[in-house]
Amino acid sequence: MLKIIKYTAQNHQNLTQFMEGLQDYLVSIDTFEKLKRDKNYGKKYVKYLLKIIKEDKGIILLAEFDNKIIGCVAGIIETLDKGEILGNKKKLKTARILELYVEPEYRGKHIAVKLITEITKHFKAKKCEQLRLEVYAPNNNAHNFYLSQGFKNESIDLMKKI
Repeated sequence: MLKIIKYTAQNHQNLTQFMEGLQDYLVSIDTFEKLKRDKNYGKKYVKYLLKIIKEDKGIILLAEFDNKIIGCVAGIIETLDKGEILGNKKKLKTARILELYVEPEYRGKHIAVKLITEITKHFKAKKCEQLRLEVYAPNNNAHNFYLSQGFKNESIDLMKKI
């Protein structure tokens, strides 16, 4: 049976492995040839992620199936900068999903849907009015998944080598 639980320090190794798995996947689809994953990436990135989660009133939720941790979602409550506040009709309290990962053998089983649902509930309870995320352009699977979950394209970030 699938359960969604809050991250604790005892799940640190799982989170590290998930972030390494996600980075490995992103490197494999990187058409820009700019991403990498060194041997200490997971350890360093999780330290950084936990710092952001703590500073920005965030949360990490884990998916547990048959006593095995199989996925995670991490998000924060954003602080809008002055330019964003000035340029918007209304100051919306905004949450941002930073990471979403499900082990490959469990994909297609609605695990990610459940993780998105639970983190959305969490941020609604914190009075957030919108939920944002960023998708790496070559990651079409993730982009299509998020569209299927009600997210809409808002901006496009372009890049060229010079």
